[in-house]
Amino acid sequence: MADPAKLLHAQLSEWSKSEVLDKARNLRSPTGWHQQRAAVVNLDHVMTLLDRLDAEEEDTAPFRKYTVQLHQAVFGYGTDWRASQHRSVETRNPVDEHALNSLLMVSMAVKHLIPKLEDDGLQTFEDMLNDEVLQQPSDEFPYELKTYFIRVRDHLAWCVNHFNEVGEFELHEAAMQFRMTVLFMAAGAPEGEQERWYTFLREKFAWPFITTTVTAQPAAWAQTQLGQFGQNVLELMTGSGG
Repeated sequence: MADPAKLLHAQLSEWSKSEVLDKARNLRSPTGWHQQRAAVVNLDHVMTLLDRLDAEEEDTAPFRKYTVQLHQAVFGYGTDWRASQHRSVETRNPVDEHALNSLLMVSMAVKHLIPKLEDDGLQTFEDMLNDEVLQQPSDEFPYELKTYFIRVRDHLAWCVNHFNEVGEFELHEAAMQFRMTVLFMAAGAPEGEQERWYTFLREKFAWPFITTTVTAQPAAWAQTQLGQFGQNVLELMTGSGG
């Protein structure tokens, strides 16, 4: 099981092998930029997990002591990216050793917050995402809902394909958003489409997590993206309308 803290620790450790960031991070290639974006995502998730520990009234001060250093390390702050012709390059290691070690402590502290994926979970997601109903949503759907669904679907597929970089936490977040959005699609489907989407939910939708966490974030995010339409559909789904 790879949590954001462990993934970020691995990436920062790899980068620390070379003191010249331009060489270490290989940002002249798409692979280098992909790793840089993944590090930023995992750093953001580490901060989210610390917030959740705070909500459980756990003491996160020993971890937060190093958040500035971790941000500086991810973004290469305070260290030259390449040699300069006009002065000596500052090539000190951008990764503070104590900050790096704190990530391993965070990893142990948040184990109960990380969803656990079934052994064949990635294949389960791939099979589900290949279902016909998901591939070409009808043009009769409201434009905002259709385009939002496509973004959510594609992000889940991206998390599956890049699981080694983002791990269970990001995959679970994407899967929760996908589940909520499919419910939106079923509830907001035009005449003749609704049964197809409810059939997908009954027969094809998969949730290959052994353990999971619950959050209201997917519903809140969907509402911000879909505006009043999202609010109306959510009220229809929950029966909370006036």
